[in-house]
Amino acid sequence: MKKTNFYKKLIALAVPIILQQLIAASLNLVDNLMIGQLGEESIASVGIANQVYFIVILFIFGITGGASIFFAQFWGKKDLDSIHKTLGVALMLTLISSAAFTLAAAAFPRFVIGIFSADPAVIEAGSQYISIAALSYIPYAISSVFFAVFRSTGRPRIPLFTSAIALALNTLLNYMLILGNFGMPALGVRGAAIATLTARLVEVTIILLIAYNGKNHLGAKITELFSFSRLFFKKLMSKMTLVILNDGIWGLGTAGYTIMYARMGTGVIAAMTIANTLFNFLFIFALGIGSGLAIMVGNSLGADKFDQAKRYAHKGIIAAALTGVFVALVMLVFRDIILSLYSIQEDVLQNAKDVTNILMLILPVICIEFTLFIGVLRSGGDTLYCAVVDLSALFFVGLPLALVGAFVFHWPLPIVYLLARSETIVRAVASFIRYKTNIWVKNVT
Repeated sequence: MKKTNFYKKLIALAVPIILQQLIAASLNLVDNLMIGQLGEESIASVGIANQVYFIVILFIFGITGGASIFFAQFWGKKDLDSIHKTLGVALMLTLISSAAFTLAAAAFPRFVIGIFSADPAVIEAGSQYISIAALSYIPYAISSVFFAVFRSTGRPRIPLFTSAIALALNTLLNYMLILGNFGMPALGVRGAAIATLTARLVEVTIILLIAYNGKNHLGAKITELFSFSRLFFKKLMSKMTLVILNDGIWGLGTAGYTIMYARMGTGVIAAMTIANTLFNFLFIFALGIGSGLAIMVGNSLGADKFDQAKRYAHKGIIAAALTGVFVALVMLVFRDIILSLYSIQEDVLQNAKDVTNILMLILPVICIEFTLFIGVLRSGGDTLYCAVVDLSALFFVGLPLALVGAFVFHWPLPIVYLLARSETIVRAVASFIRYKTNIWVKNVT
């Protein structure tokens, strides 16, 4: 296959995903800046509440990521009936998990926020936000499943279109409800939560209308979605369970970082919230390359084109590394301009700058690591190895080193964050070694 054909395919799949995430990250930055006008406590409270949301996202990402292995390979075989059944399994699992998180966060908001922070002001603001925002978890879960199947079947523009509308609405409502513009009441963090919930409800409505249009062949009847046999369910779960547990437990583990930063001080968690918002801009390019490559590799493996899958993987890893370098250089130009828009104290601003410096240096490694994990190893169903490496790097390397640095040696935030990021190096090296063995080159359908 010619290089130009590979990159045309990768760009066609990756760019809509990147644009969708870029819109989300841009509007999230705007929202963050609006909330930032309310003070460091508000930034910290919403940042902590969004950490809970991040855990939900990772559980759902695990489910849709596991399902996407089969979506892509069944699409390579043109097996629409099995795609419908896989869609039913994914919907069932995401609804169960998102409902559990919704119940916990909506019913016990102060307890949930209190796990992360002991600051009364942060707990009060955070509980106001999460008690409303938690209601958005279920519609987000449904949308995510349909986004995954549209992407895996070569139609990433549909999720892009849907998210663009929902996220634009979210920003407009934030502008109206956080600070009280256009004659609306100034509701502060509660206004931000209402905006998030409204946007997610609109998003799920649009994607379901598109899926059940009749032209997309994905809007199956309830009986078709849930007609899967026990054997079919067992086959899917043999690969999906590890991905779900991997991403879910990893999400719970990363919550340990948030607890750690919050216990280091409200200013520290505020700085990390700002830095993570900027990181979203950097990471979306890795997400786009890795997700696009996963579809290409998965389709090839499903069609038993193993040599093609290996060529795709090799070129995709190189593309990811170069993308990481380029994006880091671009962010270096705009970082200080963005940070200057926040109304925060000088020490918080400096911490945010130092953390983003580390992020920009390590971004190429992050891009390679994510592409190897999501775009290559998982596409071939090598989920056990991914889970072992991912969780080992988190619980035995990054988190212990960061905790020792923060609470034993009392080192400043940049050094603690650098210790936390050591897990990225471990995952990148371990996944590259596995990639070279070609164990992942197999058809799991």
